[in-house]
Amino acid sequence: MADARHDWFTTEVCRHRTALQRYLSRFASGAADIEELVQDTFVRVYALDDYRSVESPKALLFRIGHKLAVERARRQPHPATDRGMDGLAPLCRRVLQLRKVFKLSLEEISQVLDLSPSAIEKHVVRGLVGYRDYLRESGLLETMDPKLKPGTVCRLRDGGDAE
Repeated sequence: MADARHDWFTTEVCRHRTALQRYLSRFASGAADIEELVQDTFVRVYALDDYRSVESPKALLFRIGHKLAVERARRQPHPATDRGMDGLAPLCRRVLQLRKVFKLSLEEISQVLDLSPSAIEKHVVRGLVGYRDYLRESGLLETMDPKLKPGTVCRLRDGGDAE
């Protein structure tokens, strides 16, 4: 029985490793984090009781990997980010988290919150503008001109770009 599981895992699951790494790189900050997520994903898939009923091992890998990445992001404290998000209206904050943190599409968010995609888009923009204003006020965002329009690329204090 263990040999059948091992054969299934090596032939049906392991071949998607590179694609999974590429996908998880969207959610992790470095190679070590990506590799840890890949390993955790593989462990969960290997431990499945009913592995024979899996119709699409690749889809299962991506789904488990995504959920693990989201859980990791939830556990990590981000005090400056959290303070900026706390200043937003509750619906605006929720929409922005679903869009930017959890990488859901406008359609997925509209299904979750029962709002139209255009309303979701407006909340995302309001959230980004509010968050940008928070970064400016807290001194975390430097701009050449404080009257810059939304969408203008600004410089963060650490030298990175912000939109």
